[in-house]
Amino acid sequence: MSRAGTIYLLHFERPYQHARHYLGWASDLEARLADHLAGRGARLLAVVRSAGITWYLARTWDGTRARERQIKRQGGLSRSCPLCGVQPARAADRAALRVMVRRYPTFMPPAVRRLVLPTVTLASTGGLL
Repeated sequence: MSRAGTIYLLHFERPYQHARHYLGWASDLEARLADHLAGRGARLLAVVRSAGITWYLARTWDGTRARERQIKRQGGLSRSCPLCGVQPARAADRAALRVMVRRYPTFMPPAVRRLVLPTVTLASTGGLL
């Protein structure tokens, strides 16, 4: 029996040959993303990094490695990617995206961070900046 973890979808800022996304599974997502950033993760991400392509955390699911394989076999990851224009239909999905941006802001594209995270201004802090 596979143990539960996090299935994650990474979106490349521009395609690398045919690849636009990477789907993976991790028991500790933050550590796995740090490995990918350092070039110690998946080979595809190391090659993408050396090509100067930035990637972003696009989506996460709770699930097992078996579920990750099932999603990979389905293909068409862009159909699951909010950064490719797929909009979460349910309010719960939009709330999950907000939580993900707050938890992993480093791995989110600036445009998504601006949409989700509040902008701090002098007026919004009551002049306390």
